[in-house]
Amino acid sequence: MTIGKFNVRNLYFYLVCFMSIIIFVMGTVQAVGNFLDIMYPDPDGPWIIERFDKQVEEGMMTSEEAEKKAEEMRRLERERMKVRNIKDLAQNITMIVIAIPLFLVHWRRVANQEE
Repeated sequence: MTIGKFNVRNLYFYLVCFMSIIIFVMGTVQAVGNFLDIMYPDPDGPWIIERFDKQVEEGMMTSEEAEKKAEEMRRLERERMKVRNIKDLAQNITMIVIAIPLFLVHWRRVANQEE
């Protein structure tokens, strides 16, 4: 099926090129965001302290124990977020690495067909 210069095959190649550009842009934007989250993590949430305030009020633990546990939870949460951001960054880099050759292969096929 041909419409002017376009046929179904060329349309497929153009669509794959378009999608690979979208994947590349999304991967790049998200990779920058993950890199910034690794370098400059968000501050700790207030929920950690609130969780132990009730236990101190009810006499289940002392304020020193609560602060110790809260600090441990902060440390674990920061570590968890760092690992999550590193995994996301690796996933985004993979998207970029896959999108580049996918685009190049399909764009060359389109260029060769136009000659």
